[in-house]
Amino acid sequence: STATVSIACAFATPVMAQETTSAIRGTVTSGGNAVAGATVDIIDTSTGSKSSVVTNESGAFGVSGLRAGDSYTVNVTAAGHPSASVTDIVTVVTQAYELPIELDAGTAGAEIVVSATRLKGAGSVSQGPATVLGTEQIANVVSVNRDIRDLSRRDPFARLDDSPTTKTISFAGQNPRYNKFSVDGVAITDSFGIGGDGLPSRRSPIPYDAIGQFQAKVAPFDVREGNFQGGSINIVLRSGKNEFQGTGFYAYSSDGLSGKDTKAGPGVPTGHVTLPSYTYKNFGAEISGPIIRDKLFFMIAGERLRANLPIGEGPIDNNAGIAIPTVTQALVDQISAIAKSKYNYDTGGVLKGNNDKDDRLVARIDANLSDTQRASLTYTYAKDSINIVQNSFPTATFGLGLASNGYVQSNRLHTGVLQLNSEWTDKFSTELRAYYKNYVRGQDPILGRGFAQMQVCSAPTSDRSDAGVSATASINCPSGFANITFGPDVSRQTNALNVKSFGGTLQATLKLNDHELRAFVEFQDTKSFNSFLQRSSGDYYFDSIADFQAGNAQRFRYGNAIPSLVPEDAAAKFRYQEYTFGLQDNWRVNDKLTLNIGARYDTYAGSSRAVLNTVFQTRYGFANNKFLNGLGVFQPRFGFQFKPTSTVSLRGGVGLFAGGTPDVYVANSFSNTGVLTNAIDIQQLNNGTYNNATGAAILSNVNGATIPTAANAALTSVALNTLAPTNALASNFKLPSQWRATLSADWEPEELGPLGRGWHFGADVLYSKVKDQVYFTDLRVQANGLLTPDGVPTTGALAAQY
Repeated sequence: STATVSIACAFATPVMAQETTSAIRGTVTSGGNAVAGATVDIIDTSTGSKSSVVTNESGAFGVSGLRAGDSYTVNVTAAGHPSASVTDIVTVVTQAYELPIELDAGTAGAEIVVSATRLKGAGSVSQGPATVLGTEQIANVVSVNRDIRDLSRRDPFARLDDSPTTKTISFAGQNPRYNKFSVDGVAITDSFGIGGDGLPSRRSPIPYDAIGQFQAKVAPFDVREGNFQGGSINIVLRSGKNEFQGTGFYAYSSDGLSGKDTKAGPGVPTGHVTLPSYTYKNFGAEISGPIIRDKLFFMIAGERLRANLPIGEGPIDNNAGIAIPTVTQALVDQISAIAKSKYNYDTGGVLKGNNDKDDRLVARIDANLSDTQRASLTYTYAKDSINIVQNSFPTATFGLGLASNGYVQSNRLHTGVLQLNSEWTDKFSTELRAYYKNYVRGQDPILGRGFAQMQVCSAPTSDRSDAGVSATASINCPSGFANITFGPDVSRQTNALNVKSFGGTLQATLKLNDHELRAFVEFQDTKSFNSFLQRSSGDYYFDSIADFQAGNAQRFRYGNAIPSLVPEDAAAKFRYQEYTFGLQDNWRVNDKLTLNIGARYDTYAGSSRAVLNTVFQTRYGFANNKFLNGLGVFQPRFGFQFKPTSTVSLRGGVGLFAGGTPDVYVANSFSNTGVLTNAIDIQQLNNGTYNNATGAAILSNVNGATIPTAANAALTSVALNTLAPTNALASNFKLPSQWRATLSADWEPEELGPLGRGWHFGADVLYSKVKDQVYFTDLRVQANGLLTPDGVPTTGALAAQY
C-alpha cells in the first residue's frame, strides 16, 4: 500500500473534474426558504443554445449534457419575486457547477444581475484530487515540445521522467503504462503497452492549441471513470462558437543557431568535431467559428514537425558526436563496397540524421439540433516517426550499426467520436456515444526488409585455432576490433502491431427530488494483431573481413513459424469484448452535504484461444491458453462533498479501480506458446566441422537475400525444444485492481490581514492498496531442499521444468 500527501498554497482557483459534458445545478431560495416552481433558463452565450427547467419542492434545479468550457448565463423568474440573472458561468467537464441563487422579496418586474465570479458558494469542486487547466492556463504553461506531459506534470501526484532516452509520466507511484488518456471521452491510450506511459505517440497526439480543457485525476469516484490504475488524463477539445477565433505558431532552429563545432568524441584525442547540419521546424494553426450562427460550429487544428537532428554515432573521422573507437570511414566504405559487389546489397552507410517527423490533426463539428438536442462529431489523426540506430557501441566490444540496420519507429492513430445529448424532460436526459480507434505501431527497417542481418568483425583475418585442435567456435569479435552490422535488425525482420477498437456508450440520467440517478452501459470490441519474430530473415556473423569477402560465415541464427515457414502464422491474433455497467446516485442531502454512491462492473468476453501446448499442460496441470473471457470485477464507489462553513470544505471518498493493464500481457500467451515456432543456431567450429550436418550448406556461399534451403530443412526437422519458453495466464488469474481513498480540505479565508483577499489553501491525501495485480513467476523455480547458512530455504530452476 502507498500513501501520498500534497499540500498547496496559492491564489484561489476551483479544483474540478472530467469527461465530455458538464452540468449546472443549484437551488433557488428567498429569505432562506425554497422557491418551488421557479423557471430557470440556462443560456449558452457562446452558441445561443437554451435549456429550461422548473425548480422542485426543495427549490433545486439541474441541467446536464452541457458543452464543457462554454460561458453560460442563468435567468430565474418566479411569481412574486424580481427576476435574477447570473452571468459569467464557465463550466467544467463532468462536474456540476453549483449555483445558489437567492431571490429578493418584492414585486416582479425588476431584475438583479450578478456575475458568478462574485456569487458566494458558486463553482465546481471535485470529490477527489484533480488538476484542471483551461485554455488560458494552458497558454501559460511552458512547453517547448508542446507536449501534454508538460500539462500532466502540473498535477501534484504526477512525476515526469524526462531523461535523455525516455519521457514518461507516472501518477501516485504507479506503473506509467497504467495511465488512461482520453479525448472527448474516448480512450486513445496505447492499450497494448508498447509506449512508455500509455500514450500512443512520442509527443502529444493532439495539437496543443486544440485543447479546450485538460484534466488529471488519480481517484475520480464517478462510476463512469474506469480502466486505469495510474492517472486518468482527459482532454476536451475546443468547440466552435458564434465568434471566429484562431491561433498560429512557428518555431525554427538550426545548426547555425546552436553551433556546429564541439570537442572531439571518444577515440579522437585532439582537435574538434564538426557536427552535421540540421534544421528544426515546428508549426501549426487552429481556427474555430460558426458555420450557421447559433446552430452549427466547427473547429480544426493541425501541427507539423520536421527535424532531422544528428544521431551523433559513427566513425572517429566522420564528424561523429559519439565516435566508435577503432572504426574509421575507410573501414565502413570497405565493408559497404564488399556488400555491394559480393551480396548486391546497399548498406546505406553511416546513419547521420534521425529524420524526426510528427503530424497531428483534429476536427470537430458541433450542432444545436434543438434546445433539447445537441450533437458533436470529432476526428483525430496523429502520426510520428523517428530513425533509431542499432548495434552501435562506443565501449567494448565496439560496434557500429549502419543505416540499413537502423529502423523507423512510428505511431499512427485515427479516432472518431459521434455524440448525441438529449434532454427529454426536465427530469430525464440521455447521452449516446459511438467511437472508433485504429492504432498502428511501426518498427520498420530504414532500407526495408528482404535481407538478413550481417555482422562483420573488422579483423582482417579470423583468429580461429588450427584445424583439428579446437572444437570451439569463433563467434565473437576479438579485442581491439569492432563489429560492423548492416541489414534489417533481427528484432525488426518481423515486427508489426495493429489494434482496432470500436464501441459505444448509452447513459441515462433521472432527477428525483434531491437525487440524481445515473445509469450507463458501455460496449467495446478490441481486435489486436502483433507479429514479432526474431531472426525470421536470418542473422549471420563473419569473424573477419576475409571471411565476409569469401562468403564464409561462422554463425547463422534463424527462427520461423513451423511448419508453414510464414512468420505471420506465429503472430498474436486475438479479439475480445468488454462490457461495463454502472449505476450511481448523486444525493444532495442538504446545502452543506452531497453524497455520491455507486458501483460499476466490468466483464470480458471473447472466443480467441492460444494454441494449446500439451507438454506444458501435462507438466503443470493447467492449460496455457486461458483467456480473458468470463473475467469480471465489481467496483463500488463512494464520494462526498461537505461544506461546514462558508470558508471551509471537505471532500473525498473511497473506491475500487480496476483494469488499465496493457494487453501485451495477454498477447504473450498467443506468441510464446512453445509450439508455434522453432529456431536453429548453426556454427562453424574451429576444427573445420559444424555443429549441425547442414552447416556447410548454410554457412558457405552466403548470399543473404534468401534463406538457405538447408536452413529451412533444419528448422522443420529439428525437434521442438520441450523446454521452450511458454507464457500463460494462471488458472486463478484475476483482473488487476486496487483500492483508493482520498481526503481533501480547502480553506478560502475572507481576508488575511495585510495579505489581502483571494487566497486558497488546500491539502490532498491519497491512500492506495493493491487488491489484485499482475504478478510474473517462473514456474521452473521450486524449492530445491537446500538451505542458506542462516537456515532460509532456497529455490532453483529444475532442469526438467519450464
